[in-house]
Amino acid sequence: MLPPDYNFVRKRINTAFARKQIKPHIVAEVEALLTLQDAVAAGIGFTILPWSVASKIIVPGKSRVHELRSPVIQEDVSLCVPESIPETEAGVAVRNILIDLAKSMVMSQNWPGTQIMDT
Repeated sequence: MLPPDYNFVRKRINTAFARKQIKPHIVAEVEALLTLQDAVAAGIGFTILPWSVASKIIVPGKSRVHELRSPVIQEDVSLCVPESIPETEAGVAVRNILIDLAKSMVMSQNWPGTQIMDT
């Protein structure tokens, strides 16, 4: 069970599997996380999600998370700010806090599977 084709996670999954020339067996496309959580917990199937999401939808005793090592699935994310709106002192402070928080989470390994990109 995977998100629909237009979902960015699904696009990365499709790309990773295509690189390995593996065709995943998809029994259902499920967009709603609660529905996906219930389906996995009920034993209907498996799914592939980012750890940050998968770790939140675990149902103790009914589902668990395993690290997927191959194929490698990677997604770059960025903090984006509009150029058309002048940055305020408060906005810059919030941006810097978010960047520092993300860096500290990566460095502390509390955000598995993440790394800081060179900028």
